Amino acid sequence: MITYAGNLGLPQNLWLLVEAATLLRAERTISFLIIGDGTEKAGLQAAAARENLPNVQVIDYQPIDVMPCIYAASDLFFVGQMPDAHTDGIPSKIYRIFGNCKPVLAATPATSDLAGCVRAADGGVVVSENSARALADAILALRASPERCRAHGEHAGAYARQFTRAAVGDQYDKLIRAIQLERVG
Repeated sequence: MITYAGNLGLPQNLWLLVEAATLLRAERTISFLIIGDGTEKAGLQAAAARENLPNVQVIDYQPIDVMPCIYAASDLFFVGQMPDAHTDGIPSKIYRIFGNCKPVLAATPATSDLAGCVRAADGGVVVSENSARALADAILALRASPERCRAHGEHAGAYARQFTRAAVGDQYDKLIRAIQLERVG
């Protein structure tokens, strides 16, 4: 299952995901779960109904205590950015996804910070063409190689562990001690 959870707006490029789902409608083992609310929700629901996409579900935000089950049930998480969107930031959801050892399918410009983060972590696949076909092909490639998908998830988890409170606190502690030694020495 490919999951997106969050704001359902234009900048998230969810229409690309629905177009890819349309191309993959005959693939019975591939499903899409879109969770959230926003300006594009009604349109996404209508498109899934109009295109007769049984492989796409668009549902409301879920309670926080349900999210661990959603992470567990999902094989891959979609994070999209429109090609002309402001892409010099990383959506905060990426760290939650990585922290759950789940790979990311990022539809974003190749030069975006999101693309750089996914590549640095080896935590998934970046599709830089704003193409439903390219996105569908990436999904098919990951389905054909579950070990690759699993490895991306493991790498994502390892990357996220660098940013836990304990890890960051430890880095600050070392920095402060080094500054103190420099001043004393």
